Amino acid sequence: MLRVNVKVSSADFTNDPNKYALIELSANLIDTTTRDILLPFSFNDREGHPTISVAENRVFISAENRIEKEFKDVFSVFLSQLQPMR
Repeated sequence: MLRVNVKVSSADFTNDPNKYALIELSANLIDTTTRDILLPFSFNDREGHPTISVAENRVFISAENRIEKEFKDVFSVFLSQLQPMR
């Protein structure tokens, strides 16, 4: 089972005109019998813009890009370790 948790929040910084969207994402591959985490994957990121709605859109686009690039490689390594040795 793939258990995904996504938390998005916003932040303002003093003397910075931009609004920031922060994302915390975890996508853990879980063994359904033992509930052990077989493959952990998590990251956090932030994106800024003068409007919070655009900052949120950017942080989701950024997260999508990271998942596409990073999770693919992590999952490939995981699967290759499951193959029997010859």
